[in-house]
Amino acid sequence: MPSILITVAGSGVGRASAKAFLAEGWHVGLVGRREGPLAANCRGT
Repeated sequence: MPSILITVAGSGVGRASAKAFLAEGWHVGLVGRREGPLAANCRGT
């Protein structure tokens, strides 16, 4: 299974990209400055 690390993943294009890669079955790592948005992305909210 392929993997990707997405920077600025808390919102916008980074968040949309993470969701798209997850939907295709990729392992996704998220990096960003604000913990709250990253945690929300990990929960899927």
